[in-house]
Amino acid sequence: MNIRTLSGAFCVLLSTFASGISAQPQTEGAYTLKDIYGGFLLNKEVAATLMLCKENDNEKCYYVTLNHSALLDVVSGIDITNIKDNNKNFVASSYLQNKSYTLSKDNDSALKIAVIEQSLDSLKIEVSAKLAASKKDTNDTVNYIQLSPNIITLPQKDLHHLKSLLGISLNGGENKYQELSDCDFASKLYDEVQPLMHTAGFIATFSVGPSTYYDWRKKTFKPKYKALRGIYDPINYQHNRTISRLVYDDYLVALGTLVSGLENKAKYDINSTYDIEATIKKAEKKYTSVCNSNKELTLSKFDDIY
Repeated sequence: MNIRTLSGAFCVLLSTFASGISAQPQTEGAYTLKDIYGGFLLNKEVAATLMLCKENDNEKCYYVTLNHSALLDVVSGIDITNIKDNNKNFVASSYLQNKSYTLSKDNDSALKIAVIEQSLDSLKIEVSAKLAASKKDTNDTVNYIQLSPNIITLPQKDLHHLKSLLGISLNGGENKYQELSDCDFASKLYDEVQPLMHTAGFIATFSVGPSTYYDWRKKTFKPKYKALRGIYDPINYQHNRTISRLVYDDYLVALGTLVSGLENKAKYDINSTYDIEATIKKAEKKYTSVCNSNKELTLSKFDDIY
């Protein structure tokens, strides 16, 4: 989902109210970051909450929660929004004047984080929100609170803490390859996975025996595969990364599925990996075709042996 396209709509939403059913929102002034905590899931991903409280008043706070995918957008320099609870990766709530306020699909509400400035050691963002009361007043009016745009700076300690909570590398791995084109990045990923894929293809084609398979899987495959996943899992593949995302999903990640399935081949000489092999071969051919690459089709080459 291209969240950036929603930015304009967000500005319009915060300036308009539903006629006859809503009250003028109560706008709050300067808020600062008081705490960051995690240890829970949001939309099936690890998540963390930024606790933003009014200066000199810790009783007035907004709780802005984002998960792994949302933070990857932010550290990639992409503004994120949630309009009427349409982005499950990024939410907010507050409890003010004895009322609970949240994003609501039924009422005007919105949340935005705009990236102002960032480096590996700091992040400056602008946070704004309009939240709806969970219950209407006795006259059927919806009450709102509005957090005017606040600049929040996360120094190195806080940024690293947030990244750690959300499983993102601290060394900039998530935007390490921004300068590479989609095909150049796909080529780098393909080259690093190819040696392991070649051995897996050999095992899938020939009967190597269980001891050889288990020895290779334990001593060679697992440590190298874990290292590759550590490098490439945190990368944001959502934006102009169509081919590299294909190589990541259907070549690198698929390799783990293939190697697990090869246990039946090694122990019983039964091939139960036809489907995942077909997925990998399709990815190899599409990558080399789209990127006009003359690289070897690693798994497909074993088709010519018999």
